[in-house]
Amino acid sequence: MQPVVMNKLTIAVSLLAYLDLLAACASDKVKTVGTSGAPNAGGAAVTGGASNTGGVSSTAGSSAASGGSSAVPFHLTGCATSPTQPVAPGGYYVNGNTICTADGRAHLLHGVDRPSLEWSSVGTNLSLADFQLMASWKANVVRIALNQDFWLAESPLFDPYYSALVDDAVTWAEAAGMDVILDLHWSDAGVLGSCVSTPTSGCQQQMPDANSLTFWSEVATRYRNDGRVMFELYNEPHDVSWTVWKSGGTTSDGFQAVGMQQLHDTVRATGAQNLVLIGGLNWGYDLSGVPSNRIEGYNVVYVTHPYNSPGRRPSNWDKSWGFLTQTDPVTITEFGTADSTCTTDYSAALIAYADAHATGWTAWAWYPGGCAFPAIIDDWSATLSPSGAIVKAALLGYNDPPASPTATGVSGPDLNYTFDHGTQGWVLNNWDNPDLTNLGAIAPDAGSLPTLRFEGTSGDPKPGALQLTVAFTDQNQYAAANTNLYPGLNLTGKTLHARVRLLSGSFVGGGVRLYAVSGPPYVVEATPTLDAASLTASAWLPLTLMLSDTTTVGFDTSKIVEIGVEFNASAASTVDGGISDAGAFANSGDIVFEIDTVTD
Repeated sequence: MQPVVMNKLTIAVSLLAYLDLLAACASDKVKTVGTSGAPNAGGAAVTGGASNTGGVSSTAGSSAASGGSSAVPFHLTGCATSPTQPVAPGGYYVNGNTICTADGRAHLLHGVDRPSLEWSSVGTNLSLADFQLMASWKANVVRIALNQDFWLAESPLFDPYYSALVDDAVTWAEAAGMDVILDLHWSDAGVLGSCVSTPTSGCQQQMPDANSLTFWSEVATRYRNDGRVMFELYNEPHDVSWTVWKSGGTTSDGFQAVGMQQLHDTVRATGAQNLVLIGGLNWGYDLSGVPSNRIEGYNVVYVTHPYNSPGRRPSNWDKSWGFLTQTDPVTITEFGTADSTCTTDYSAALIAYADAHATGWTAWAWYPGGCAFPAIIDDWSATLSPSGAIVKAALLGYNDPPASPTATGVSGPDLNYTFDHGTQGWVLNNWDNPDLTNLGAIAPDAGSLPTLRFEGTSGDPKPGALQLTVAFTDQNQYAAANTNLYPGLNLTGKTLHARVRLLSGSFVGGGVRLYAVSGPPYVVEATPTLDAASLTASAWLPLTLMLSDTTTVGFDTSKIVEIGVEFNASAASTVDGGISDAGAFANSGDIVFEIDTVTD
């Protein structure tokens, strides 16, 4: 996303242009599907009409480009009775200006953008519950931003668990009923490890580089058998010529760029037939050079990023990108009003224009970063921001399900943490408990904070487990590993399971419990504490929490926001289900515990 500024005058100009646009749309509506025998840009003729299921309007308004150009009726190619291009399993193909399902249904992408994996290799608040909340808005797709420096093994910033977390995110999104766009958001200008980034200071380069080819070769190979995953080849190219955009070359920043044609060809060389999405110039906004620099290939969708900056007003849309919707599928994969005013005029106008041109969109961003980010949610429970209210209302008005419904059994249990490839979003609990000493928040005197890591060689029933190392120095101390399910999962009637073991060290006078937290208000329910004496070295033991039997006042099984496993030193009192006094405390140095197979 490119930062932009909008003042009251430019808001007024945008609104006036939008009113002109609506007037033009009302004066000249045309049939867009069902037109017999109308080939378009190489697309197959649609005989008898393409299906019109939700999302794709059967009447689309023509637009009047401000500045004097005449209104041009919009025509949708539609879909042939059988695919005209290769189709990845469960996915889509492109026919003319239409994204099509294999069974001949025209399809539009409508959803949200999910940042954080571009600046953090572990992401922020990624969970099944989070993707389910997106889907509750009737989003049919989520765009997930990625960073090649976290993915590529040769990079100094490589995280060996990053690809597994991306796998988890894809699985969660699809289980929630959404398709996925994987977006190469940040890169490194050809120098692996140079992309050190934060949410506000990123690694947006002018163009992709040779490392991007390796990235897409690996990503496309990994997901080529899942057509519900689409590839946005590069986020917001800018400040290069159209020749460099297509074919690569030297940038003004001094590095050698690869072009969009090379990225497309790299994906296809893996055998992947998935849709590829390709953004234009001027930070992904401008598609005016595409007709003279068209990517040679198939299943290509062009991308634009309209933000409320000069040159991107409604009066500019026709000539910058709207015209291309006549010949090619176009999807808006970012848009918004990126300033502190929190105005919504621009987003409302853009959604109306997109609907009139059978153009899909994903809204930036499902992340509580404030209006200047711009964010469509204000917190992780999805409290609506002003633009979020516009986006959610629009999404609820569409009815355009993915090409492949979630198969029976794909999502499995609501909770299924097997830790086969990584931590799956589990972290060391760092809540500063006023009643007991959480060593994850406060290091003991002359001690260190506990550590939580993935261990790939041990586990139960198969390799892969969490490993928690802690040194208790006094009574009333604990350390816990947990995962955030905010804004909450309904686990009514479920039974939670986990397996734990003592791997090394001496654990005397303490215990372990499996717990769940509901809320708000936050209430804890936990298993009876399993005494330390039960944890013999290297033996895996089960923990079972029956949520149907809970008796804790205020605990709501329909709003579970956290689950975790807690290891305690002996306690002098019972607090929130903690351990009662088990005798004199013995300081025995580092203790290593393992956790595996947390499920319901």
